[in-house]
Amino acid sequence: MIELAPSVLLDFSSRLLQAAGTPPESANLVAGMLIEGDRSGHASHGLIRLPQYIKAIGAGTIDPKAKPTIVKQTSVTAFVDGGGGFGQLAASYAVDRGLEIVAQHGLAAVTTKGGFHIGRLGDYPERAARQGWIGLAWANGVRTPPSVAPFGGAKAAHGTNPFAAAIPRSDGQDPIVVDFATARLAEGKIRLRRNRGDTVPEGVLLDNQGEATTDPNALYEGGALLTAGEHKGYGLSIACDLLAGLLTGSGSPCIPNSIGGNPILLILLDPACFRLPEDFLRDVDQFCDIVKSTPPAEGHNEVLIPGEPEQAQRRKNTNTIPIDESTWKLLAKVANAQSIGLPELN
Repeated sequence: MIELAPSVLLDFSSRLLQAAGTPPESANLVAGMLIEGDRSGHASHGLIRLPQYIKAIGAGTIDPKAKPTIVKQTSVTAFVDGGGGFGQLAASYAVDRGLEIVAQHGLAAVTTKGGFHIGRLGDYPERAARQGWIGLAWANGVRTPPSVAPFGGAKAAHGTNPFAAAIPRSDGQDPIVVDFATARLAEGKIRLRRNRGDTVPEGVLLDNQGEATTDPNALYEGGALLTAGEHKGYGLSIACDLLAGLLTGSGSPCIPNSIGGNPILLILLDPACFRLPEDFLRDVDQFCDIVKSTPPAEGHNEVLIPGEPEQAQRRKNTNTIPIDESTWKLLAKVANAQSIGLPELN
């Protein structure tokens, strides 16, 4: 395992993106969000994605110089076009606009289209929750071929289609953050296991013949992930396709000629529209205290609130961030191709 300071990783990964034609400000934002994925314990949404992004730039799938713009808006809504650029730029711009709107009107609904992979969906509503707003987000992945089979199906028709929600807490406490793919595993976690030479758990994957498999390569050879919670995850996946994909005109991976990307629907709410914010936050804190006081089941040390595992990892990884050897080799290969020196390892 490689461990480097966040500032060292940011400088290195930003230079890789800039060498591929990305402006410095955009490179720093994208690299920073990927690094935060690693810092939060989600290597599947961390720097393992950087070689994928640089390859997409070379193939013309990402325009590294694209800037998001608003193509349609009302007093409480905005529709952001990423222009074929990085999904993190489009989604971050959507949050920026949503924060402006919710501060004025108590409610904001913002959608995006035309952006590549956005990283961790939960990052966006969490940013709003840290400012006192409630955030809800749906996303679908319009990539070809699709990667997730519908419940009862033997062939992929959907993306991994994540859902996220973030709820603020009082006195500067970290917000509650729910963030999960509607597939049994996110695609990035399959990618990570493939790169490491690991298998996946049983009951997660089908091969291209519709047969169960534990080989992560099967996903990239026409196989399919299964949905989380069987029909329940499937229902949530359908909602993500409709609310993020079809509502924005981006489509779904099972629909021919869909425009592609990683579109989202983001809704922000001001608790003050419904009750005194301090009363709401007091009740949220009481609720969390009661839930956490539940005696732990066998095999568990304690009951955790969603978001706590990531927050613990961030505290643990404050000074250095671990990067696994397989990801580091991929980054080194990209750096060598761009004639960029590797950071000095401790």
